Amino acid sequence: MTRQNPRTFTAEFRQMAIDLALHGEHTVAQIERDLGLSSGLLRRWLKKHRLAQAAGTTVAAVAAETQEMARLRREVKRLEQENLILKKAVAIFAHPSPSGISSSLTTER
Repeated sequence: MTRQNPRTFTAEFRQMAIDLALHGEHTVAQIERDLGLSSGLLRRWLKKHRLAQAAGTTVAAVAAETQEMARLRREVKRLEQENLILKKAVAIFAHPSPSGISSSLTTER
């Protein structure tokens, strides 16, 4: 089973489809069939459009904000991992070991 590359649609096409759904006489499912869209795609576009309208912004701004939030979450996760590693390193070097390893690290030169 091969996976097809997803089709991309221009902003103008998306807006036209949203306008048809909001102001047209046909159902969302009928518009999806007529435009050759996969089932549920126009509903997702409409949801994003309504969220953007409620926030008083554009769909592109909401998408950019979502991407920025995802980037920030990844960065927080990375920083938390680094912090955990540093805590473990401090714990290792803070307690003298019975084998004398830490004493060999602190010998005078």
